[in-house]
Amino acid sequence: MRKAIFNIVLCAMMISMLGAVAFAGDALHFDVKARITSTTALTVNIAKVIGTAFTYGQPSVDFGQLALDTTNNIYRPADGGFYAVDVAVSNNSGTWTVTHTRTDVNLQGGTSPIPTLSDKINVTFVKQPGTGVPGSPSTLTNGYVSYANSNTFAVTSAALGTGFFLRIYYGIASGSGDATGVIPVPATQAAGNYLGQVTLTLTP
Repeated sequence: MRKAIFNIVLCAMMISMLGAVAFAGDALHFDVKARITSTTALTVNIAKVIGTAFTYGQPSVDFGQLALDTTNNIYRPADGGFYAVDVAVSNNSGTWTVTHTRTDVNLQGGTSPIPTLSDKINVTFVKQPGTGVPGSPSTLTNGYVSYANSNTFAVTSAALGTGFFLRIYYGIASGSGDATGVIPVPATQAAGNYLGQVTLTLTP
């Protein structure tokens, strides 16, 4: 009797070690699992643009000391440059929106009414194709505005589409082809340092 019991227990142990047993014609199934955490990140790369040359890695949009165009009596960037800000979104958890808000580019230490450049800067929001993505850059709907009117401008993932990123151009008014409400910097503009700030906010 003892021998018979021992053999039965031994068989049970062997089956439990195998974990699952399939007989001829049977099928066994098991799951393959992994977990990926959600990612939401915003990166910005600022380039100074002169002609068609982009110099990335700029710390800010700094037009420097403007030069007086004595022919037209307006101030322009001394090197004729403007800026491009490339905005990339890393998101794997659904739709998102990038919102552009700003403070006025005002004369530091100015008294009321404070002189400003907010109505003298063009801002352009562009749908830019990534490397290897077919298509041409295109200005987003209502995306060519004065800096003054660029507050709370929002761009969605649906508006950009797959493979595209947001590029924002900033340029001092030229007096020709400027956005609605943008005027050149006159020769009478108050001297001094002007400063404003842009905030880009990503919401999933």
